[in-house]
Amino acid sequence: MREKEKTRVIWRHPQGRFEIQETEHYSLFDHCTYYTRECVFTPQDDARGLCSEVPTAIYVPEEIKQEGRWQPRVTDEEKQQLVKMYQAGMPIRAISRETGRACDTISNVLEELGCRKKKLHKSVHWTYEEFQKAVAMRKRGYLYKEIGAALGKSNHAVQNKFAREGY
Repeated sequence: MREKEKTRVIWRHPQGRFEIQETEHYSLFDHCTYYTRECVFTPQDDARGLCSEVPTAIYVPEEIKQEGRWQPRVTDEEKQQLVKMYQAGMPIRAISRETGRACDTISNVLEELGCRKKKLHKSVHWTYEEFQKAVAMRKRGYLYKEIGAALGKSNHAVQNKFAREGY
C-alpha cells in the first residue's frame, strides 16, 4: 500500500512571500522514491500583504483586455490608415512599428482589402514526374545546377534528392 506523501519546506522567502516545498513520492512503476520541488505562494504570511492582491499569472491591464484579445480589433479607420501607409510605399515592418500592430495583422488586413496579394508557397516536395525528368537529365550528363534551374529547384535540393534516392 502507498504511504502518505511527506512535504517539507526547504526555503522560505525572508518576507514570507513564498516558500519552496519538497515532496517525497514513491513510484509504483520504478519501485523507488523520488522528490519534487515547487514554489508555493503564501499570502497569509506575506508581511506586505500583497500576495493575495497581485495575480500570479501575467498581469494585463483591463483597458487592453477586450473579448479575450490582447489588443482590440482593427477599426475601419485604422484599416484605411494602414492602406494609405502601404500605398505610400511604407514597408509593413515600419507600419507595424508606427501603429503598434503585429506585422501579420497588417498583412492580413491588406490582403483582406485587396491591397496586397497573398504569397503562394511554392511546393517544395518532389513529384514523381519531376524526379523522373531529373534522372533522365542526369543520365544525359547535366549538372545538378542545370537540373535545378530546369525544375525550379536549387542545386542542393537536386543533389540531396539524388542522395536520398540512392543515385
